[in-house]
Amino acid sequence: MMLLHTGVNPHMRAAAFHSYGPPQVLSIQEVPDPTPKQGEIRIRVHASTVSAADSRLRALRVDSKVFWLPIRIIMGFRKPRKKRQILGTELAGVIDQVGPAVTQWSVGDEVMASTGLRLGANADYAIMKHDAIVVRKPKNLSFEQAASIPFGALCSKSFLYNKGNLSEGQRVLIVGASGALGCAAIQLAKLRGAHVTAVCSAKNTELVTSLGADRVIDYSTQNPMDPSTLIDAIPYDLIYDTVGSAPFGASRRVLAKDGKHLAAVADAWGMLWQLRTMLIGSQRAIGGISSETQNDLDEIRALTEDERYTPVIDRVLPLNQIVEGHEIADSGRKVGSLVLSHTI
Repeated sequence: MMLLHTGVNPHMRAAAFHSYGPPQVLSIQEVPDPTPKQGEIRIRVHASTVSAADSRLRALRVDSKVFWLPIRIIMGFRKPRKKRQILGTELAGVIDQVGPAVTQWSVGDEVMASTGLRLGANADYAIMKHDAIVVRKPKNLSFEQAASIPFGALCSKSFLYNKGNLSEGQRVLIVGASGALGCAAIQLAKLRGAHVTAVCSAKNTELVTSLGADRVIDYSTQNPMDPSTLIDAIPYDLIYDTVGSAPFGASRRVLAKDGKHLAAVADAWGMLWQLRTMLIGSQRAIGGISSETQNDLDEIRALTEDERYTPVIDRVLPLNQIVEGHEIADSGRKVGSLVLSHTI
C-alpha cells in the first residue's frame, strides 16, 4: 500500500481517500498531527473500525435520492472534502493532549468514542470536543473490543428504544442479525425482555443464539416475510431491518396491526412508506438518522462492565490493511465488527 509523505513534521498515519470509488481509493498517508483547540481533546487511537457506513461513504452509495444532496453537502460533491478524507466512525484510545478549558478529561484517560459523520477515526490521532460522544473505556475490555462497540450499539439503541419504544414481552424480528447492528440489537432487545427472532445465515446460528436470540430463521431456506414462518401465527410488534433487505412493503404481512418497521438503511420507497403510514393506517414505517448521546454510550459502557453486553468482532486487521478491511465490508459477509489495530 502506498505511503505518501507530506514533508510536514510531526506527522501521523491516516487511512485517507481523495476520490470516491472501490476500496483501492484508500491508502495509508502521512498527514500533520492535529492539535486540540479550546474545549477539545486529542486521542491517541489504539483501535478503530471499518463499518457499513464507512463502506457506503467511501463509494458514495446513496440508497435514496432523497439523501443525494445532503450526503454530498456533507461529504463533498465531486470528491471528499478535506475534513472528510479520513473515514472511521468509532475508536478507542488514550487521551494524550487536552486543550484549554477542558476539565473533565486528563492526559492518560482511556476512552472509547463515536465520531459520527465527523469521521476521522482511521488515523493515529483524533480530535474531539470534550463533551462529544466520548466515555471511559470499559475496564474489562481491550482497546480492540471497545472500539467495536459505539456504531452498532448506539444505532440499534436509538432505533429499538427511541424510535421503536420497545417494551417487555414484545416480539421483534431482526434482519441482518449477525452484523454489527444486528449483534447489538439482539442483546439490547433481550435486555428489554423482548422475544427475538434473528434472521441470518445458518453458519451464524450459534453466534446469534449465544447473544440471546430465541429463534433463528435461515434466510437461504426460509422467507422471514412469509406468514407461515410466524410462531402460532402471532405477528411481530417490531421489525428491525439493519441491512435493507426487508422493506416495509414486503414486511406488512408479518407485522402486527399496530407494529413498527424500523429501517436502518433508507431508500426512496422506504421514505414514501414513512410518509404514507404517518397519514394512513396503524402500522408505521420508521427510518431516519439515529440520535446518539454521550449518556447513551455511557449506558452501554456500564452494561459491558456488568457483562450484560458483549462486543462481537469478525477479525482484527492492522491499520495498513485498510483496503482489505473495506473489501470485507463491501462483501456483506462481515460478522459483528471489523476492527483495525493501530498498534500492530
